[in-house]
Amino acid sequence: MEKYRKSLRLVIIKIFTMKKIYIIAGIIVALIVVLAAILYIYKKNTPEAPQPVPAQIPSLPSSAELKEQGKAAISSGQENIIINDPYKDALKIVSGNAEIKNTSSYEIVYLGSLKSFVISLYGENLNDSRNKAEQAFLESLGITKDEACKLDVTLAVAPEASKSAAGKNYGLSFCPNGKPFPPQ
Repeated sequence: MEKYRKSLRLVIIKIFTMKKIYIIAGIIVALIVVLAAILYIYKKNTPEAPQPVPAQIPSLPSSAELKEQGKAAISSGQENIIINDPYKDALKIVSGNAEIKNTSSYEIVYLGSLKSFVISLYGENLNDSRNKAEQAFLESLGITKDEACKLDVTLAVAPEASKSAAGKNYGLSFCPNGKPFPPQ
């Protein structure tokens, strides 16, 4: 009989413990429901902040309009630079690349697939060749120095002009990334 009493006591304690768990779980669920209701009411009554109006971006002419005008747009970061179409007066076009200028002291090429320009210097006087090439570059594209600095331009020296200066990108002299030639 004593065994039954102990067993009954254990069963009652377990039932009581289980009831505590259900009571605690019920209280937690009730708190969550109350908090959710408060948040819902708060959000419903809170006025929404006005959405910012996007900045007005000047619209570009369509590519067809640009082509009619002999122009092209090249994306440069967050803006487009309008240039004279490098293909329009190209000396030679090979595989989408346009040779814009070619003299005894420099060559300017537009790499169409990369939307970038390469200026190669051949003259013995590198600074003179650079000045002439940069001026021809600006005039050919019909752009300012500021606009030119936003384009992807590589200015390099051919090995036959100077072995010590060859193999580096000097950039445009008037741009922040422009570098001077090494002393010769």
